[in-house]
Amino acid sequence: AFGESHGRGALSRREQGAAGIRVAPLHPMENICAILTAEHKIILTRLEVLEAALDRGSKPEVQGVLAFFDREVAQHRRKEEEVLFPELEGHFPPGVGPVSMMRAEHEAERGLLQAICAGIVSNAWAEIERPGRDLLVLLRNHIWKEDNVLFEMADSILDADARARV
Repeated sequence: AFGESHGRGALSRREQGAAGIRVAPLHPMENICAILTAEHKIILTRLEVLEAALDRGSKPEVQGVLAFFDREVAQHRRKEEEVLFPELEGHFPPGVGPVSMMRAEHEAERGLLQAICAGIVSNAWAEIERPGRDLLVLLRNHIWKEDNVLFEMADSILDADARARV
């Protein structure tokens, strides 16, 4: 099943390819979900860096993590919002269901990132730390929901045509 080898010491598909190990291609839904899950692991690592920066009160380190979010996480979010989510939304009434929740959490994430940036501009540590810690909680929970609920759901409800589109 999807994602069974992740986190168990097995080589990732990318690592297998780099090592010259031939791997059977995944069907498209596994590709997008596997890519997003791998990116989540990177984001979680950067959240640890953010947490340590907040613990130390290091504005420059927070700024470094924000640069990562501005580049990498924004691109990751676009993959979800422009590729995966539209395919899933047709399976739920408008404005309800897991995709609506994920979109709302993406908006909350954007708001927290803007608040952190505003705190940096105003040089007010409390205005950096408070939304920074809220971001840690939001994203850790959000990533868990996507990896353990949404992506599994996507794998089970999308038909072959939808899989081909993603």
